[in-house]
Amino acid sequence: MARDANNEGITPVRLVLAAALWLAACAAQAALPIQHWTTSSGARVYFVESRSIPMLDVNVDFDAGGRRVPADKAGLGGLTHALVKAGSAARSEEEISRRIADVGALLGGSVDRDRAGLSLRTLSSERERAQALATLAEILQTPAFPEAAFAREK
Repeated sequence: MARDANNEGITPVRLVLAAALWLAACAAQAALPIQHWTTSSGARVYFVESRSIPMLDVNVDFDAGGRRVPADKAGLGGLTHALVKAGSAARSEEEISRRIADVGALLGGSVDRDRAGLSLRTLSSERERAQALATLAEILQTPAFPEAAFAREK
């Protein structure tokens, strides 16, 4: 077995630790830069670009969530999250779903104690990206909160 300067053996544990440190250093150098700015309306944007796959991920988070819901309105965040995707002023829930599916996109989201948000994953090619982003913008800007969806989710 090889010996180091202190005449101690290079153990498998030391070898694994050295490899882990080397890999961590490589990963740190490979990290993508995060660009950030604030829009004129005050929204904070964080942007990470990677051209390794033709995919666009968008996450829109709001300072909302369980901590902002009054105790007598438990579940309001989850209900709002379900309803915001249930249609817009211009389109029904089915039309929204069809527009997202037609371009192979995924529309999701979450609500937790500190925030609520919507997420979109779509191909980055022009047609798919444009339709998916327009649909996301539409449901964010003009949600319909339809009565039928409210009754179903309640």
